[in-house]
Amino acid sequence: MRVLFWAEGGAAIGSGHLVRSTTLAREMKSRQEVAFLAVSAESRAFLSKRGFQPLSPETLPQEGYLLVTDLRHPEEHLPLLEVVKARAFHHLSLQDLGLAKTSCDTVVDGHLKALYPYDEGERPVKLLGPEYFLLSPRYIHFHDAPRKVPRRVRRIFLSLGGWCDTSTLRLFVEPLLREGFTLTLAWGFGKSSRERRLFRKSFPSVRLVAGSLPDTARRYYEADIALVCGGISFYEAACCGTPSLLLAKDSLQGFAAESLVKEGFGLSGGLLEEITPDSLLEKLSPYLSGRVLRTEHLRRGRELVDGKGLFRVRHYLEGLPPL
Repeated sequence: MRVLFWAEGGAAIGSGHLVRSTTLAREMKSRQEVAFLAVSAESRAFLSKRGFQPLSPETLPQEGYLLVTDLRHPEEHLPLLEVVKARAFHHLSLQDLGLAKTSCDTVVDGHLKALYPYDEGERPVKLLGPEYFLLSPRYIHFHDAPRKVPRRVRRIFLSLGGWCDTSTLRLFVEPLLREGFTLTLAWGFGKSSRERRLFRKSFPSVRLVAGSLPDTARRYYEADIALVCGGISFYEAACCGTPSLLLAKDSLQGFAAESLVKEGFGLSGGLLEEITPDSLLEKLSPYLSGRVLRTEHLRRGRELVDGKGLFRVRHYLEGLPPL
């Protein structure tokens, strides 16, 4: 079976769509013939850096492939999308919160709740809920690994997304360092090497890791708490059982964060752009004051997200009837 992925990402919408698509592609490539289509320069750079050589619209296969799309704004690609879909024998669409709906054969939406619920009368097969959230296989190991909840918070992991610029990062890093915490920061895709050098020079004690690597799971596991922004990061933290302050870039991420908070995981952090050094410490205070709440959020996060959605989606795709 040939599988064609089409995902787009960049500074405006983040790299989450590309991250989960490449996660599924890596899982399938040992058994299937896998290729990527990418239109934007940012998406092509992301894919090339991760070992995929994306196809151009002119070099697409003519027919007979399984199509997997992950497009935040499919309406921007409608002419090409119709051509690509017409050549596919099955179309699976990865979506968020019931947004960006497009006609397809199967829809996968791993979020806890949909902002715009899916109509039960619609034709596509629906794989909905956190059991289908696409995370790296590494997260399963740290989901199942035993954890102890320390009496005091000492280690904090920050995963704030590629759109969080270095000036905003300072608002988080400086007050936390003053309080004596040990910090690890996921360095998001899209920041320049110059920004990284300047940040290291300003904060030599902060450990930087590549935010999209599978090893990020270990960083969540090793941290006492996390500060996260972005849809995938919310679920990564929950899977590892890491109590987290859930921050949002916009109202859509805010809806996703509040859905988790209502289900008993995480503290509501509000919009990333509204955080100040004083409000940051105030919002973290429920975690800093004791370990009872952190223990409960560790348990509840792991109940909500087991990290096995990748295999459920793969098994579904591999079970599709051949042409």
